[in-house]
Amino acid sequence: MLWSSSQLTVKTKISVLVSRVFSFSYAAETWTIKVANTKKLMTSVMQCSGRILKVCWKDRVTNKSIRDRVKRHHTIVGLIKQRKLKLFGHIFRMQEND
Repeated sequence: MLWSSSQLTVKTKISVLVSRVFSFSYAAETWTIKVANTKKLMTSVMQCSGRILKVCWKDRVTNKSIRDRVKRHHTIVGLIKQRKLKLFGHIFRMQEND
């Protein structure tokens, strides 16, 4: 598995995580996200981050501390919400074509 590879540095693994997971949210501003989906997205990102940092779930490390160690202070869900707000603002400011 990529996250357990000893040939890659932690920084490289984090870059791969960010590029793959956060690019997964392409066109996310049009998604309808339910609470269950939100939890699944957050869980999968945090699991990958924990594996990269070699943190066991039994260690009971908080998500915030893992995000601090990965240096990614925004979540995937926060990013999706931000994109939705940007789209709403864009649509709100559009001129009517009469």
